[in-house]
Amino acid sequence: MSTQILQVIGTAIKEGAPILINIANGYAKEKELVKAQEAQRLALADMKTAIIDQGYGRLQAASAASGRKRACPTCRISSVSKSLGRKMWSHMHSVPDTMPDDPTIEVKQRYARYIESMVTNMVCKDCSVHGLDYIKQNPVDASSPAALSLWVCTFHNATRSALHQPITHPCKA
Repeated sequence: MSTQILQVIGTAIKEGAPILINIANGYAKEKELVKAQEAQRLALADMKTAIIDQGYGRLQAASAASGRKRACPTCRISSVSKSLGRKMWSHMHSVPDTMPDDPTIEVKQRYARYIESMVTNMVCKDCSVHGLDYIKQNPVDASSPAALSLWVCTFHNATRSALHQPITHPCKA
C-alpha cells in the first residue's frame, strides 16, 4: 500500500513539475513586467517634472517682465492658480448655503471633510499645506450654516492677510 502511494506521489511530482516550472516562469515574467512598469512610471514622472520646471521658468520670466506679483509667492503656476483660487474661494463661500438649517452629526462631519478636501486638493501645493496648517489650528466649524459661513470667511481673510492682501469682506457673526 505504501509503495502505491509513493508511486502516485512520484507520478504527480513528475507530471506536476512542468506546471510548477511554468508558474515560476510566469512569476518571474510578472516581476520583470512590474519592474518595467515602475521604470516607465518614474521616467514619466521625471519628464513631467522637467516640463513643469521648464514652464515655471517661462512663467517666472513672463511675470518678471510684466511686473505683476503672484498671489502666492511660492506658487509655480501663478496665472492658473490665481484663476482657480478665485473660483475655489467663490465655491467655498457658497458651500454653507447648501447646508441644512439643522444638520445631523453626519452632515456636519461631511461638510467639514468637504472643506478640508478642497484645501487638500488645491493646485498650489504650498497653498494647500498652509491651508491645512490653518485647519489644524482652527478646525472647520460646520455646526450650522452660519458657523460654517463664518469659518470660511475667517479662513479667507486669514489667507488674504498672510498674502499681504487687503481684507475686502469683514466677517459677520
